[in-house]
Amino acid sequence: MSMKLLKYSVVLAVLSVPSAYVHGFEIPVDGVYGGSKSESGGGAIGYVDIEKIFREHPMTERLKKKFISEIENKRKEIADMEAVMCAMQDVYISTSTEIKGLENDVATLKNILEEEKAGPKMMLLPGTTEYVEMKKTPAQIAASTPTAVIPGLIAEKEKTIMAKKTDLEMMKKEVEDKRSEIDARVRQNKEELMLLEERQTGEILKDINEILEKLAEEEGITVILDKNNLLYGKTVKDLTDDVRERIRGR
Repeated sequence: MSMKLLKYSVVLAVLSVPSAYVHGFEIPVDGVYGGSKSESGGGAIGYVDIEKIFREHPMTERLKKKFISEIENKRKEIADMEAVMCAMQDVYISTSTEIKGLENDVATLKNILEEEKAGPKMMLLPGTTEYVEMKKTPAQIAASTPTAVIPGLIAEKEKTIMAKKTDLEMMKKEVEDKRSEIDARVRQNKEELMLLEERQTGEILKDINEILEKLAEEEGITVILDKNNLLYGKTVKDLTDDVRERIRGR
């Protein structure tokens, strides 16, 4: 006797709660529902605790470990990609700091040139009418470079600043591209894990269904319900222990 499995889905929720299982189980088949074989003229009805069977199935634990291992592999892959992106961001920040330092150097050198053009500054001595030449400004004191070579230094530093700003724009784009790549990979990983989950769950359900079909043929049963969907059944037979016995060592 054959059974047609029209709706039978089990979702293995190991991503967030490894030990939890969410399930639905329905097997509508041709024939009369309710009563025993002798009472209804149709086949007998059986039921199983599908959640318990699924949880205790040896394949469940094996495949769950494989699934969790795959999750860890994908997490490591993302972590490695993020480490590369963080290194790129560090270079971006250090380059930005270097540019600011160069810009400050240029400003200081330009200030020295302006002070040289303006000539010596005079100040009035307190309590007198006498003016004296001021000492060198802090910028001039800090500068150990002869005034004559300052324009060349300014040009060289400004050229370096422009080159580094160009590099900075490229780095910014590379960081953005890496972030997009990571986001895309995360989405792909989720899809791959969902497909793996469905495939692994399907393997377990296929095995359980084969056992149920064989049991139904041996026991003369045409309808098997899930225990959680069973409201009343005077002569309904519980097949859970029979199935549990048969799944051992699978």
